Amino acid sequence: MINSEVNPDEITFISLLCACSRSGMVTEGLEYFNSMEHKYCIAPNLKHYACMVDLLGRAGHLEDAHEFIKKMSIKPDPAIWGALLNACRIHRQVELGELAAQHIFEMDTESVGYYILLWNLYADSSKWDDVARVRKMMREKGLSIDPGCSWVEVKGKVHAFLSGDDFHPQIKEMNAVLEGFYEKMKATGF
Repeated sequence: MINSEVNPDEITFISLLCACSRSGMVTEGLEYFNSMEHKYCIAPNLKHYACMVDLLGRAGHLEDAHEFIKKMSIKPDPAIWGALLNACRIHRQVELGELAAQHIFEMDTESVGYYILLWNLYADSSKWDDVARVRKMMREKGLSIDPGCSWVEVKGKVHAFLSGDDFHPQIKEMNAVLEGFYEKMKATGF
């Protein structure tokens, strides 16, 4: 873009920061974030801050991510705390994850995804009593997990599948094909 004399906009920076986050390019991500304001006069918004927390957190810099949140010039939203909670799940940092969840639930008690992140943090850390407590909280709030759904088109006909669904008329044949894939994967070491 620069070579073509096209200035990046705020959406460009979201893409750049997400790419850096997924690639573990912390130094480059920090440079891009700092260049937004100083070089391109673009004020970071909540999405940019969430990308930075995700970038730092995924790379294992959890305390830096927490400090980044504390120093933000705007009030962090649940998505920013959710990025930290997800990083805590990845790196099994229960105490900081609980702090992030506390902040989230002060602002948003209805989004099931944050409960699932906390639940997975506890499960990954073998804290089964806490897993049960989160499940109970979800039940009390009437929150449920929607099953995953996939579609595939075969010869012009669309087939829909819900996770755990065994009602498709060709389920036995499909499971046989999947089992064949699993066997081949095991044979090659996956």
